[in-house]
Amino acid sequence: MAGALLIIGITLFLVGTLMLVQDANGRGRNALVVMLPFAGIPYARHYWPEVWQGVVLRVVGGALVVFGLVICVAQNPQWLRLDFRRPPTTVLTGSVEPDVATFLDAGMAVRLGLTGRQGSELSGRLVGESFSYDRARLIGGVLSVQQGESFIPDREVRIVIGLDADNLTKRADIFVRPGDEGAPEVHVSYIPEGKTLPETRVYRRGYSMELQLAPLDKNQLKGYLQLVLPGAEPDYLVGDFIALSNNLIYRNGRVDLTHDDPDTIEYVAAQYVAAQYPASLVQRIEYRDTRMRLSRNSGSTVARIYLRNGRIEDKFLEFERADIGWALRPGGVNTEVITEGGAGAVAEQGSSAEPVETAPVTRLVTFPELVELVGQRITLKLNSGDQYVGDVLDVRRDQMRMQRQVGSGVVEFRVSEKEIALIILQSGERLTLVAGGGSSAEAAAVEGASVEDTSGTPAPTSAPAANSQEPADTAGGYSALVGKTVTLTTQDGKTRTGTLMAVSDKEIKLGVRLGSGVLEYFYVPTDVASIEEASP
Repeated sequence: MAGALLIIGITLFLVGTLMLVQDANGRGRNALVVMLPFAGIPYARHYWPEVWQGVVLRVVGGALVVFGLVICVAQNPQWLRLDFRRPPTTVLTGSVEPDVATFLDAGMAVRLGLTGRQGSELSGRLVGESFSYDRARLIGGVLSVQQGESFIPDREVRIVIGLDADNLTKRADIFVRPGDEGAPEVHVSYIPEGKTLPETRVYRRGYSMELQLAPLDKNQLKGYLQLVLPGAEPDYLVGDFIALSNNLIYRNGRVDLTHDDPDTIEYVAAQYVAAQYPASLVQRIEYRDTRMRLSRNSGSTVARIYLRNGRIEDKFLEFERADIGWALRPGGVNTEVITEGGAGAVAEQGSSAEPVETAPVTRLVTFPELVELVGQRITLKLNSGDQYVGDVLDVRRDQMRMQRQVGSGVVEFRVSEKEIALIILQSGERLTLVAGGGSSAEAAAVEGASVEDTSGTPAPTSAPAANSQEPADTAGGYSALVGKTVTLTTQDGKTRTGTLMAVSDKEIKLGVRLGSGVLEYFYVPTDVASIEEASP
């Protein structure tokens, strides 16, 4: 406010003075007549009709300058004492000397302990004012508890405990007495009244603390803190709290995607990966090389995905910062297979013997026995001649549910028992279905009586019935809706709304907007019950 008044006042004063100087020069008068204080009053009175505008600007500008100076002096009274030695940076003060009292009020410690055991949230008094925590974090071995949601909190307590949240598998207890040497440092930061920069007090001894931390959930810790700091009127904190072990910002219970931090990028990446794989198929996910390029509003990370069937993949993900926050860039996904999964990979890793060239083994199985393939990657050959490579998700009744990756999307489809001609496992073993739902004993009898087929030709019993119907030509019925917003309904009653991107006899592609990108879904035409144009 004071700075604005000074700038406006000086500008008006100079403009008014310039107008008066130009008028004086035009009349052949000396410019000093109007520039010196009070010297130009007779001149202004004589030529008032011509110079009144410059006089008014000069008077108003001078008044604003005076008001601005008064406000500056009121905000900085040390100017009147000519005391300009006050440092403008953060001040560090605190109880760091040996003369700190090594005892505290025992009665206060007992009362605080009884109060905190009642299950109340962390609160207390800090720097003489009441304190209630809004956010707590354990990052890099430093526990921080702060009041206020801004980047620079109003009040904050940081305790250097040296614990790693990732390695915390059970409850950890830390007790400190006033006379203990080598106690964790405690930093108390606060913003004094009327100031904009925080000050920090450092306590290295002389305080009392009881701290308990235990893992609660992923990236979350449950804690209890009782802290009493020395002083004539001791500051204290007591109560329960929940601490986060990452830098995600939560607003109204949801992650703030506009927060610029590598943890935000990894969170968006985790949401994408979770939508690409069934939860039962993923063993763990590791992220590395997470980078932010704020000058270009972009970022990237690499997600290494370990699947339960032994397959390991690296997904290189590119992100962009949009108005809604960080989102996956369209087409910014590249997948690299590090290790193929399946029983063959496990056998190869566990055996050190020389590989022996053997002919592929063909085994006859019933359809219910295919449940042992759930979670494995197989090659599926159909009676129609089509061949698919994908992961088995479920086997129920007479249908097997699978998923395969097509481009940057994932298609989930079902095949019936009658459509399957041959199944090839990662180990090279071939499975041929026995017609009907016979038992394992019947399958073994058929296997013993049949000639082993090493060429991969399906057994005649697995051929489809003669009266089976060919799938309808769905392309002809839906091709007119390509490029339009439609609602797609599958055979099991699930619906999804998006843009119909492509239609063929083998697959249907639907694009659904996700943030600033598009998530592609692929469907087998026989799994689609209907496609209707969505109402605007």
